[in-house]
Amino acid sequence: MDAFPESYAAHNIPLVVLSGIKLPSHGARPAKEERGELGSQFGSLDGDGAAQLLNEFLSCDGTSTAWNGRNARSKGALLPLKIQAIGPTFKFPPKKAAPPTNQPGLEAFGSASDSHDHTLVLHSPISPLSPNSPLYPDGLMTPLWTSKHQDSVPAVFVSCFAFESNPSTNSLHDNQLKSEINRIKGALAKSEYRTRYAVVLLGGKSVQGSADVDERMSNIRRATGLDAKSSLFFVPAGVSAQERPSLVVSILSAISPLCIEYYRDLTKHSRRKKGRGTIPSPTLPPTLGTSQALPAIGWNVRYEFKLGVFAEFRQEMDAASRHYISAIEALFAADGPFQTTPTWSPRWDEVRLLADVVALRNLRCMLWNGQTTSAVQFYAMYREQSQIVIDQRGKGTACYGWQAWESRWAKILAELIQRAELPWFTASGTESESADAKEQAVFSPVEKAFPVGERISPWQHLHHPGYWLLKAATHAKHRKQIAMEIPDEDRNPPGQSPAGQVAHRAATYDTYLCPEPHVEFPIPDGSEGYDHTADIVNLLNESSGEFFRREQRRFVDHLRLQTGKELFDAGAFDQALATLKPLWKGMRWRSERWWDLVNETTYLLNQCAHRVGDIETILETQWELLSRALKKHEDVTYDFMRCLDGVEIDPATTGGAHLDAQAVVSPLHTRFAFEAVQGHVADTLTFQLELEFDAHEASSALRLEDIIVEFEGPLQQIKLSHQHTPESSDATDGSRITLVNVDLVDDSADPMSLTISSATNLTMAPGKQKVFQGSFIPRRSGELKVTNITYRLAPGGIPFRVSNSLETGDRRPAWWLRSARGVRRKHVTGEIGPDMTILPKPPKIDVTLPNLEEQYYTDETVVLHVDLANHEEEEATGTLHAELIGRAGGEEEIKTLWSSSVSSPGASGGHDASDSHPFGPLSAGQTSRETITFTAPSAPFEYALELQLTYQLQSDQQTPLSKTVSVGVIFVGAFEASYEFAPRLHPEPWPSYFHMSDDAVGSDTAGRAQGIAQEWGLGAHIVSFAEAEVTIESASLSLATALTGAVCSITPDDDQKAIVLQPRQPCRKSFDLTVRKSTLDDRRAISLDVSLEITWRRSSGANASSESVTSTLGVPRLLVPNSEPRVLAHAGLSSWASTPSTPTLTPTTTDALLIHLSYTLENPSLHYLTFDIAMDASSEFAFSGPKVRSLNLLPMSRRTVEYVLYPLVQGDWVYPSLRVQDRYFNKTLRVIPAKCTAPVARSVPHVCYRTYADVKVDKRGICIWIPTSEEQRKDA
Repeated sequence: MDAFPESYAAHNIPLVVLSGIKLPSHGARPAKEERGELGSQFGSLDGDGAAQLLNEFLSCDGTSTAWNGRNARSKGALLPLKIQAIGPTFKFPPKKAAPPTNQPGLEAFGSASDSHDHTLVLHSPISPLSPNSPLYPDGLMTPLWTSKHQDSVPAVFVSCFAFESNPSTNSLHDNQLKSEINRIKGALAKSEYRTRYAVVLLGGKSVQGSADVDERMSNIRRATGLDAKSSLFFVPAGVSAQERPSLVVSILSAISPLCIEYYRDLTKHSRRKKGRGTIPSPTLPPTLGTSQALPAIGWNVRYEFKLGVFAEFRQEMDAASRHYISAIEALFAADGPFQTTPTWSPRWDEVRLLADVVALRNLRCMLWNGQTTSAVQFYAMYREQSQIVIDQRGKGTACYGWQAWESRWAKILAELIQRAELPWFTASGTESESADAKEQAVFSPVEKAFPVGERISPWQHLHHPGYWLLKAATHAKHRKQIAMEIPDEDRNPPGQSPAGQVAHRAATYDTYLCPEPHVEFPIPDGSEGYDHTADIVNLLNESSGEFFRREQRRFVDHLRLQTGKELFDAGAFDQALATLKPLWKGMRWRSERWWDLVNETTYLLNQCAHRVGDIETILETQWELLSRALKKHEDVTYDFMRCLDGVEIDPATTGGAHLDAQAVVSPLHTRFAFEAVQGHVADTLTFQLELEFDAHEASSALRLEDIIVEFEGPLQQIKLSHQHTPESSDATDGSRITLVNVDLVDDSADPMSLTISSATNLTMAPGKQKVFQGSFIPRRSGELKVTNITYRLAPGGIPFRVSNSLETGDRRPAWWLRSARGVRRKHVTGEIGPDMTILPKPPKIDVTLPNLEEQYYTDETVVLHVDLANHEEEEATGTLHAELIGRAGGEEEIKTLWSSSVSSPGASGGHDASDSHPFGPLSAGQTSRETITFTAPSAPFEYALELQLTYQLQSDQQTPLSKTVSVGVIFVGAFEASYEFAPRLHPEPWPSYFHMSDDAVGSDTAGRAQGIAQEWGLGAHIVSFAEAEVTIESASLSLATALTGAVCSITPDDDQKAIVLQPRQPCRKSFDLTVRKSTLDDRRAISLDVSLEITWRRSSGANASSESVTSTLGVPRLLVPNSEPRVLAHAGLSSWASTPSTPTLTPTTTDALLIHLSYTLENPSLHYLTFDIAMDASSEFAFSGPKVRSLNLLPMSRRTVEYVLYPLVQGDWVYPSLRVQDRYFNKTLRVIPAKCTAPVARSVPHVCYRTYADVKVDKRGICIWIPTSEEQRKDA
């Protein structure tokens, strides 16, 4: 946009003039300060407060704000304003032009002193109607008009006055202030401009605390007619630096509506003049030559342009765009200025300039509103119309002027996009947004105004500025090419050319906003002309920066190459070298195999280096040009050893060059391979180093000074030095591949670090391949890896070093063999490569565990035999280390012991197996046995027994050999158990609630438990999970944790004889638990943590032992309630013999089977409870006892209800149903089967009590088993 007048193309914002504050000498912007018509008699304010206020106003200047409407649409945003500070005086530009003098046609109106001069119609000095105007008589528009409204005529004139408080002079000061304000307002009214007026009063220190400030301000407002909200402001003294910005913003926000109103009045005035439809009369009619007045369509263009500019002042971009489009349409109309203006007239260029400015302003309005696609389409339409008009009426588009126009407009679009700061092309800096949102887009999406699915061409999207800058550079190149074709006769200055040639030149070349032909491309005689190279390079650099910010690296590389070519063609070899060298080192075209671009860049850089004398760059680029992957150049000498011939070399400053072969297209390919991927210490290992010189056929031979292969691991390096020796038979018979055996010499200074070297012929012919084969013996183990291969050359005596981190890619390592038909590739079945694992010398002592079983049992003692068999050829001495390692975290630590005899775990002479256990000396072929003992863990777990053997041979005591054997040792539980916990009836009577026994008040009751005794039964069903027969010697139940506030006694319920269990065979162990609280007042439940201890031993098998093992099984926590009532049921069987006095119960037997069923109701609570009891009748039995009754229970008491049942079935279960319901709480108690340890009371005569009945509970409730006759006889 620099080609256009600044006021013509700049974005228009309201002008606010600030007067009354003294300007600093270094920062003053004295707008029209020399004009002395409008001034203040009070003088300028001075001081720190006034200066700070001025700086705050100037900091709110919106001239450099972004050209978009995002800030304007935000809440509380400030209208962009141009703040202009002036001196004590200011003068408006004249509203009307002065009467003309000495103008043709003036005689018709009389002389200037004639009384008829009032008939002259005066217009604006820059109107086409004023004779002294540059537009007179048929001009459209001039930049002076936009400059007038942007820089000379303010929308608001702000005056600053001091406001002090002095009781003796307040009235006089206020009256002077009123007079000054009214005088300035009158001067503004006489200027005939519609400028608004505002006053800012700066309070002094004397005003602080004054009570009459508001009254004085009110008087000033009434006397001057100023609005207190938008025209009269008061700034108190002592405003802090934090409050000052908000205060200034509030003043400017109040002034903004006045600015909008001012430009709206100007818009109405222009619209009224346009609506008249007539051409105004000029001050004087045009009379010279063919001059004519501006036609009506020209006036429409002027009015549309003015309306658009005024809309821009109001920030109404939609309205401005409509007016600009109307102006463009009128300019290109069939009777518009483009069709009616002669092309030889200067007005033609003015019309083109106005059209460009209107188009630029319209594009800015569209981008302001986010109409990106419409903006591109409008530019394409405008470009096409301009091209048609210039081809039809102008000087054509085949000259350099059109290319300059194209380049200028592409750059303008880039600048518009940059100033608009569109969200798609601006990286967001907020941390809350995602990384994708922060990336700058390549082009903007289609705007929402277009229907979904409408086909939009790719070039109709608005691309980022780099795209347009690249187009500008492209057209700049075309402009340069066309300029270079200008004939010599047109390149002479006009003073050195005949008049006819000058006239021909004026009619041929389009010089709109571009220089004449003799300046565009001058004759090389020392005269200055247009610098095309600088223009192209600047555009390419700016475009490259935009592409770089969007991670378009390929485009960046391409633009840098174009920049280098342009500089090279211009002869700026130093700049071209500085541009191309970074590109050559970092371009991606090598990895992507774009060889044409690589070739062009490398060749261009090589030519620049030759002309500059950069030896390092010459060597690096010459090396890459040797590669056959790049195209051959006729002017390049493919002899690397003589590439510096003709180049001046200073040995004092030349230090050689170093090149990374991976970073360029190297002509020398290197591969390294070991014959195997694994080897051992003291074994002979063979390797092959392959070199291939893939250069052009016309290249000269390459002589390497040496090759160094560097390793990481036991081998330090292999060095091959050049020595002129006859070639092998493979090379002399014309074979492409040569296999060379090299004899390596040990040059190691450190006995543990191996360095080997050899000398051989390192001359490489183009297209040939050499394979160097050698061998070495490693001294220590480790991972051996090739880290770097370096070959050194000396072209022209300058050291040149090429390092290679070993090529991979699609070049697989190969192994070469010499055969009768020459050198051929070996078919490799396994893997070969540049890496090798050198293992230690393999140990030959076997470690076995002959008595290791698949699993062991917890808590038992394990004895393992460790057999050592020496298969070495000589005697060995060493140590043996054992460690049990758990498979997962949290394992129990197990202590292992070495012992010579396994009599017992604690045998004398045993020591910790975690220590090293010595063995030997062990002769060749001899076998030794060691023993390790440990106790299995108490919980099932899986361990790994790791045996580490370390020994030395008698012949080599310094080299330790080691071997590690790891076996799994599984520990499982020998037993598993399930448990039954059921209540029982304790025979001890409960204490009376109303009577305390003598024992309870004795002196010996302090240590005894006084609570109610409860008896419970715990049954353990034990199953053997051992693989062999085991013997359970005993089983006991113990408390795991001590009880608090209660005592518990545990007694076995059965005999403790030894039991022999087979695998998976179950057995049962029962225990009685008697629990008693310490006091009767303790009502809490009791939790019992018990464990089952089983003492057992192996009865059979290889590991049968008389030693007993105690295993502990966990029992789930047992809960003993203590405060809830319950019903316990138990039953016994008896027979009733018939007598003469009693009838026979059954017709077939003499004895009747009876069931004595007892229900014991317990009330351990402190409540008096009443229960309703009901026995349901059944078809399975007859019963004797209460069918329905009530039972009262005192606190801490129990009662028993008895029934006698006569079963009607045999060999089946009967279900007596007794319902017990708490009358008060309305709760039905569940009947629990219980075993009674005391004899049942015999209340029925002739009862023979034989045994207890089998009672259990299921889904239906309590059930009793009725035995058959045979079962009864067996029981009897």
